Amino acid sequence: MNSKGALFLHLGLFLTLVVGSIVCSFVILFNPILINKSIFLVIAITAGVLFVLSNLFMGGCPFTILERKLSEKEQTGSSYNGSCIVHYVDVWFGLKLSQRASDIIPIFFFLLPIILILIK
Repeated sequence: MNSKGALFLHLGLFLTLVVGSIVCSFVILFNPILINKSIFLVIAITAGVLFVLSNLFMGGCPFTILERKLSEKEQTGSSYNGSCIVHYVDVWFGLKLSQRASDIIPIFFFLLPIILILIK
């Protein structure tokens, strides 16, 4: 795998999180009978624990770390510091985000359906 492959894998998983969060939120709001709350919460808690552990023990998202290492290995000169989200939002859209945004954005999409399922 090269750094571009790691980026596209990372982007695909992130977009799956965003789309899944939005779809689950609509299902929870408009047809909650389709979601088994217990299974959903187990999956959500497992994902949350993995997110926290990867940040604590790996120093960040494993896909960001993989992409940077592959980019450095390829010597493409495109390696960056910080988060993938912040870097590529700047490169692709010209928007400057703080490094803190890289934590807030995924956590928001992660917590949105969890909060809805708990209050619904």
